[in-house]
Amino acid sequence: MAVVMLLEDRRSQLMLFGVIAMGMFLDGLDGTIVTVALPEIARSFSMSAGEASWIVTMYFLVMAGLILVFGRISDNGRIRAVIMAGFIGFTSGSFLCGVSWSYGSLIFFRAVQGLGAAMLASSCLMLAVKFLPPKILAFGMSLSVLGASSGSALGPVVGGVLTDTLSWHWIFFINVPIGLIGLVLAAKVVPRMDVIQNGRFDYVGSAILFIAIATGLYSIESIPSHGFTGLTAVTVSISLVMLVVLIIWERRVDDPVIRLDMFVRPGLVAVILAFMLMNACFMGLMYLLPFYFNVELGMNTFESGIMMLVQAATTLVLCLFMGRATDRMGWRPFVIASCACIAVSGAVFMVMEPSMGLFVPFIGLVFMGLVFALGGGSFSASSLAQVPPADHGSTSSLMSFMIYFGAALGTTVYSALFNIGSGAPGVSIEHLPKDLFMDGFVFSMLVTLILGIVSVLLMVWVSRREDVHTIGG
Repeated sequence: MAVVMLLEDRRSQLMLFGVIAMGMFLDGLDGTIVTVALPEIARSFSMSAGEASWIVTMYFLVMAGLILVFGRISDNGRIRAVIMAGFIGFTSGSFLCGVSWSYGSLIFFRAVQGLGAAMLASSCLMLAVKFLPPKILAFGMSLSVLGASSGSALGPVVGGVLTDTLSWHWIFFINVPIGLIGLVLAAKVVPRMDVIQNGRFDYVGSAILFIAIATGLYSIESIPSHGFTGLTAVTVSISLVMLVVLIIWERRVDDPVIRLDMFVRPGLVAVILAFMLMNACFMGLMYLLPFYFNVELGMNTFESGIMMLVQAATTLVLCLFMGRATDRMGWRPFVIASCACIAVSGAVFMVMEPSMGLFVPFIGLVFMGLVFALGGGSFSASSLAQVPPADHGSTSSLMSFMIYFGAALGTTVYSALFNIGSGAPGVSIEHLPKDLFMDGFVFSMLVTLILGIVSVLLMVWVSRREDVHTIGG
């Protein structure tokens, strides 16, 4: 195993706190700062809603495909290299996104940025576990949550201000100084570890999984907007073949990237499915709402950012209180309420009209904020309750993967739903009539309501099961 050196002096601990907070802040910030600027970016490159969705999807796709890989590399003793490479990749990717000259270049550089983000997300929390003394470990881990939550909360407002006063390019440039400071701190404080254990990792399985996800998501977005073309026939075939190959491969390796035996537990499968639906619906709403505020209400990006802040602020204010309540009362009522809030959000957004003003979308955004305030900790507890303690590590990794996979899936699916509902696939947002926009928007919200109800039913069933392990209720 790798030799670990705990940081005992106060100065080094404070610097490590800074590295953890900055890394997770950047991750949280870029998860929300781009969504509010999407309408402006779409106009800049004359993109349709489906094409614009890939600006978000590509980022989360790369994170979902690589976070397990970098987590294992970090755990095997190369955490210093991973965290520093993460800051370098994220910072350089951000700068390149800011100077993008075309839609294609922006998508490519978002992949670079997502590569850095995967390194940061997989290593920041592990920094606390590896290098902080037990007496301040909980505080260090809470900093990672606070950093990500703060970044998510500030993202819409910062994105709106920068896009409205300067240009959308600055939502990427702002990451550069923060990333450089994080890199300098990491170089100074993160200890070098003598790697003795060369742990094996299923890199082949990870590559197969990534190809299956990428081609599958492309097919989901492409078919509604371009029809079933020769290219989509190829991508669908590749995705299906890769899934079959993945199942065969994972059965043969000793340390698979995804343990197939986890999926023989009905309770865990139900939790994972509900969690994936929740994340997909949430990110789909985050993708479409700025377009609604811009197209139907005539808001600029700053005003849209202020509105989107309602959701993030609700989560930020209530998450610690709800976490303590979950510890006292158990996870069961909170996971059900979290899924119910997604359904309520869909219902509220489905019936709202521009003539109703801001009160109705405000209510919908509050319910969106309650989704993760209620479900952030309780979903983790519910998943761990479905497995014995020996499988907690694998379950946690699987749930982390579902966060980013759900985000990528949600953006892609909601782009497809919008194209189906509007009946105008491939049309640029700026050329789409308001009535057709509302047709696509309302159809997408109806699906949100349905998927929210499905997730509620899944978690009600899980909550009534008695063959669970003792994890917070």
